[in-house]
Amino acid sequence: MDEHASENQMVTTANTGLIARWQSIPLYGRIVIALISGLIVGLMLGSQAAVLLVPGKLVLRLLGALAPALILAAIVHTFITTQLGGPLAARLPRLLLLNTLVAITIGLTVANVIQPGQGAGLTPPAPHDEPAKSAARSLS
Repeated sequence: MDEHASENQMVTTANTGLIARWQSIPLYGRIVIALISGLIVGLMLGSQAAVLLVPGKLVLRLLGALAPALILAAIVHTFITTQLGGPLAARLPRLLLLNTLVAITIGLTVANVIQPGQGAGLTPPAPHDEPAKSAARSLS
């Protein structure tokens, strides 16, 4: 029984050591490692990598759906936990509003100047018939 217990302890220690080593790598390092791993797997699978399209899109959509909520939670948490007093506390909402307005202005200006997708030759989708209008026409 002692051999079995020491074997379990060694496996647990090895797993903990590997996880601890992975978590000790900075986030940017883990992202670079994941990018390189994805590139290698994509090159190795070639055209068979198409089976990963659906899970990849799902992960990206989930991240896109979570990002605004996480950012809002981080901002609210920062406002709640920050100890500000006096004139600095009064300036903070004005600076936040100014920052938001500048970001929106820059985004809209860049989008209108660059006009992404303009030269792509894409045609707009055909308008679809609404079910309610179709039902109303069939009743008349």
